[in-house]
Amino acid sequence: VVNNPVAEASVDSSLAASATVVGETIMLWGAGFGAGEPFSITANGRIISGGIANDDGAFSAESPNPFEVGIYTMKAMGNAGSSATAPLVIVAEK
Repeated sequence: VVNNPVAEASVDSSLAASATVVGETIMLWGAGFGAGEPFSITANGRIISGGIANDDGAFSAESPNPFEVGIYTMKAMGNAGSSATAPLVIVAEK
C-alpha cells in the first residue's frame, strides 16, 4: 500500500517472456525501444540475452535457461536509456 502516491510518467518500453521449463530455451520479446537501439537483458544478476531492436523499436530474443524453478525479475536496458522489467517464471514441467 502506498500512502502518498506520486504520479509518474507512463511506461513506454515493455518486456515479456514465456513461462519456461527448467533447461529449456527462454523466449523474450520487447517493444518501445529506439529504432536500432542495442539492448541487454539481465535476470538474477546475469546477462541472459541481448541484441538490437528493429526499426519499430521491437525485438525478440532467446536465451539458454540457467535457472532453477522460481520467479525472477528480468530487466532490459538499451544504450539510449530505454528500460523495461518483467517477471521470468521457471517451472518444473509443462
